[in-house]
Amino acid sequence: MPRCARKKGEYEMYHVIQRGNEKKSIFYDDEDRKRYLEILQKNQEKYDFKIYAYCLMDNHVHLLMASNGSDISQVMKSINVSYVMYINRKHVRCGHFFQDRFRSEIITNDAYALQVSKYIHLNPVKAGLVASPEKYQWSSYTEYMAEPLVIDKLVDRSFLLSFLAHDLSSAQKRYREYIGLSELQQPPLHTDCRNMISSVVEVERKKMSLEECRAFVAKHIPQIHHEQTGGRGKENSARNRLVKELRCNSNLSLKEIGKLVELSESRVSRIIKSAEK
Repeated sequence: MPRCARKKGEYEMYHVIQRGNEKKSIFYDDEDRKRYLEILQKNQEKYDFKIYAYCLMDNHVHLLMASNGSDISQVMKSINVSYVMYINRKHVRCGHFFQDRFRSEIITNDAYALQVSKYIHLNPVKAGLVASPEKYQWSSYTEYMAEPLVIDKLVDRSFLLSFLAHDLSSAQKRYREYIGLSELQQPPLHTDCRNMISSVVEVERKKMSLEECRAFVAKHIPQIHHEQTGGRGKENSARNRLVKELRCNSNLSLKEIGKLVELSESRVSRIIKSAEK
């Protein structure tokens, strides 16, 4: 029976679950868990996606993440291939490692995003591995409770915490309290909190269409070609500016931008990351 097409969008937030084949362990020791997080961070630099929460269990992984313009299937394929190659080399193994495709669910509003983050952070508690989420080393909960200077750059905790309060300490306190409430209890969004997730997607949809982007690129092609012939090894600043403009003013994915300007998806991501720095 053919598989159904995966529901996805270019600027969506997802709850991703990746399980081991036949429910077998995907982490044999802490070194494997460290390597998986390193692979996540390396691919984050390449594809520019966001991670808002994670938990590494013995035989599966939970990720709360946003594609941020990249193809979520391509992102997960790259992560999984890198990790399987590492595992096969280290443990001298072969054959299926992960269970089919990863599972994913689109997150559509702020309250549900907080509920999913709570579910992820409480996973080791429900599994009986620890008595409280702060005792578990391999989830992002400790980063949510950490001081600003020691937070891992892999996780963007500020986005979800901003739903709870304007200042960090108050938001952390409310999040800690929310984690301790029953599953049916709604997250305590502060009164002026609108649906940030939906509003971000809506803003993106109002930007330049694909045809408008093509016309925009065609307009700047002469300047790009002029710089390309200006000397070997010269950085094409016109092309880089064009990439940044397309990223800011369109709803195109990194791959689609790359096709328009004749660059790889990873190169487009590096240009955008350099602009953010």
